[in-house]
Amino acid sequence: MQNTHLKQQLRAHTQALRLRINAHDRALATSNIAAQLAQLTAYTSAQAVLGYCGNTQRGEIDTYPMLQTVLESGKLLALPRVEGGLGDGKMVLLQIADLKLLQPNKWGILEPSVGADVIALSALDLVIIPGTAFDRKGNRLGAGGGFYDRLLAVKNHPTTVALAFDCQLVDAVPVAQHDVSVDFIITESQTIDCRK
Repeated sequence: MQNTHLKQQLRAHTQALRLRINAHDRALATSNIAAQLAQLTAYTSAQAVLGYCGNTQRGEIDTYPMLQTVLESGKLLALPRVEGGLGDGKMVLLQIADLKLLQPNKWGILEPSVGADVIALSALDLVIIPGTAFDRKGNRLGAGGGFYDRLLAVKNHPTTVALAFDCQLVDAVPVAQHDVSVDFIITESQTIDCRK
């Protein structure tokens, strides 16, 4: 119970910090994050990438330009579509060839429409993952739905990289046994290899 309360406080704190970033600084930070992602070996060597659409209304990074770059580079791009609700729902991974075909889900997050080709997690080389807070060990605090933890709860899942603003880095993220850590964290000022 105490762990849950700590997570809620940390989510609220980092979201407030993200929302305080002004438009100029946000654009510059996002550009720096995109440039670092483009140079990451795990990205350049990947043929198939799972991305996500950042919810900019909640202060998340605008990933749309990065997703467009993935498509333009000739890589296969998959995006998650949520089926079910918080706590028991799952993400279906769907191939996307045109970002204009995305539609908002019940939380306002853009996702592929029904009918797109399903992609198995095992067919992907890289998973780009969101989160609300991270520590340098790769521990991640999500939005509370557990979708990525359930998706990645398999052995030998693809390499994972989280995109975050510097303000989302904390000393320690409270974790539970089922929480999945990330391999890399990219912020506007650094790329952290959490596997070390």
